[in-house]
Parts: sequence; C-alpha cells; structure tokens
Amino acid sequence: MYKKKPQTILLDMTTWCNLKCPMCPQSFEEFDKNRYKGIMDFEMSKQIIDQLYTITEEKNVGCVLPYWNGEPLLYPKFIEFLEYCKSKDIINHGIGAFDLNTNAGILTNKKSKAILESQLFPTILFSIDATTKSTYDKVRAGGDFYQTIDNIKNFVKMREEYRIENPQNIWPDRIIFQFIIMEINQHEALQFYHDWSTFLKSYNLDFQVNYWWDEPAPIMKDTIFLKRCFEGGIEHQNKLNKLHKKIVHEIGLISDDQLKSKKMIFRTDEITGQEIF
Repeated sequence: MYKKKPQTILLDMTTWCNLKCPMCPQSFEEFDKNRYKGIMDFEMSKQIIDQLYTITEEKNVGCVLPYWNGEPLLYPKFIEFLEYCKSKDIINHGIGAFDLNTNAGILTNKKSKAILESQLFPTILFSIDATTKSTYDKVRAGGDFYQTIDNIKNFVKMREEYRIENPQNIWPDRIIFQFIIMEINQHEALQFYHDWSTFLKSYNLDFQVNYWWDEPAPIMKDTIFLKRCFEGGIEHQNKLNKLHKKIVHEIGLISDDQLKSKKMIFRTDEITGQEIF
C-alpha cells in the first residue's frame, strides 16, 4: 500500500477545542483566521480505517493519533468511531495502536467506558497543568477544574475495575498526568507531583515521574509528566528551558551537578539548535 510505511498517522477528526490554553495555537488569533475549523465526516473516518486494514497481522502504520489541532472527545461520533475500529479488529489487522491526548473536560462515564472497551489505546495523556482552580483558569481557559479532576480520577477508578473484570485487557497501561511547566503555574509543580503521587499510591499503582518522553527513562507505565513548555522565540524559549530545569531539580529529578552544568539534560533541541537539556 505504501512505498514506505508511516510510523504515525495524524487523524485530526476535529479542529475544534473546548479550551483556549495560552501555550496552544487554539488561543492565537491567527489560528481562527487562517485555519479551517471543522469536523471530519464519519464515513471518511471509516474509509481511512478501511484503507489501513490488512487481512494479515501485518501493520500498515505503527500508531494513529485521532487528534492534533482539536480536542478528540468533541468529535460527535467519537464512540461510534471506537466501536467501528473495534469491529474491524484493527489492532490485529493494520494498526499497531492508537494514542489519545485529551484535556478530559468532557470525559463522561460513557466515553470512558467506550475507551476501555475498545482496547485501542495503550497510552492516554491527560493535560492538566494545575493543582488549583485559579491557576487552571489561566492555563486551561474555558475549562472546569473540579469537573476535569473528577473525570480523570473516575477514569482511573473505572480502569482498575475493568481490569479486575477483564484481566486479559490491560490497555491503557500508561496513563500520563501532564503538567507543562510555565511561568504562570511553576509554583504548583511540586504540589502536582505530590497530589498525583498520593492518588496513584491510593490504588497501589506502580508509576514513574518523567521530565521528557524518554527522560529519565522511556514511559512504560503510569507517569507523572513534568513537561517543558514550547512557546515563543529563541530568547523566550531559553527562559522556559531554564525554568523547567530549575523546577525538575527542585522535585529531585536531576542532580545538583546537572543543575549547575551549562550543558543541560536533553539532547540537541530542534528549535534552538543548542544543547538545552
């Protein structure tokens, strides 16, 4: 089907979002002016899945991301799409996995149940970025902090109950609780780490804490993710890089030597061309 099989396909089924986060293009005036806001026709989404389907277990693509510019749970046929993929047994016939990134603001019980029963998603990332309503209202403008936290905690609860009833179905086995470190929320990073650590421990769940996708180790289980923010030009980006380094040191993810070193803890950054973490 392909000369070279893609590792990842972005299936942006809706470009609408229910939030206006300051670090996201959705909040930029240019986004509304220059980009088409729309919803993919359901028949088209099924046709794409049909094209990726293989009779054998050979994979046409490693991973499908049913999101990019928009909030995937806003897709009106989200549950029907999952049901269609499941009916095709697409994970065993063409696609390695799906990944889901959501702000969880409209993650209802019905949608949570559909996600768990689909067994399409080994990884689900929840974008949170705050521990208080006042900060959440700034970084996740338009969202309901308390409802969102309840939705996420309820999803974890439902997953654990589902695993007991269906021990052969373990996905998602990696739930990522994401906190993007910015100037307006940096003061809550440590509390975020403590809050979600306490929550995960209450379910006796094994988890890890990361400051990048593969740092200090590849994400292989539930993860508290203290992520670096990408925003603005080089000068502003370098400030964000230093801020991120400072915060992850305070939490204990990097050593004193790494903090003091001019060489940071990531590999060469694709934006600045410099060694910045």
